[in-house]
Amino acid sequence: VHTNPNKGIGRTMNAALATTFLLLAPSAYAASTSQRQHHLAPDNECNLCSRNVTLLLATGRSGSTSLLEAINSLPGVALRGESDASLFGAWDLYRRAIRPDLTANEFAPVEHGYISNHRLLCSLQSFFFELASPANLSNTVKTGRARGPVTIYGFKELVMPSQTIYNQAPDAHEHLPDAPDGWFNFTLALFPCANIIFNYRRDTSRQANSTFFEYTNTSAATLKRTNEIIEGWHERVWRIRSAAAAAAAAADSSG
Repeated sequence: VHTNPNKGIGRTMNAALATTFLLLAPSAYAASTSQRQHHLAPDNECNLCSRNVTLLLATGRSGSTSLLEAINSLPGVALRGESDASLFGAWDLYRRAIRPDLTANEFAPVEHGYISNHRLLCSLQSFFFELASPANLSNTVKTGRARGPVTIYGFKELVMPSQTIYNQAPDAHEHLPDAPDGWFNFTLALFPCANIIFNYRRDTSRQANSTFFEYTNTSAATLKRTNEIIEGWHERVWRIRSAAAAAAAAADSSG
């Protein structure tokens, strides 16, 4: 694997898969004290950056399972596999709770008061940490080596064309007007200090011919458009986090 340390871009040398992964490395968004304090609620109830999190966002049939196993072979790393689009499901719950026409609604059938955005994110984050808790993770990786103490948590989530291109909610026919950026914005809000690995396959023709995508009648053009969206996410977050890291470094040096 070749990795460009300046842009965090790597490509596997396997011509059959021709997979590209885009890595937002820790250096791109350093976990400084000032950055982590920014995500701490005023009443200190929850720090959304309290754990070291790595997310693997990948398209189907892109080699993401092999990449996941390679990452999990590293000491102290425990990334769980996908859990039936749980991240998309969490986004659906989140957007229902914060809809402007439902917030602080005192009338039936909604009938609830003010909802704290921060506490809501804390609750949803706790759900994912419970799924990734040591009790729910294998004690060894497939190489048979002991995993040891877990210091990096995370999971893999598939980026599906139905959700990125057609704005369709998981297992539903409801179209989401703010997708795909709405889902990705939610992911960044839920795990604001996470390291993110984007993984996709460059040969979309072979990818589209897989049983996985033939079943959903997904074309190579649609997969290519999904890749472009992923690349846009990477570039956008790289700029945001690079600027945040520079600001945090300046704040730490001055204080």
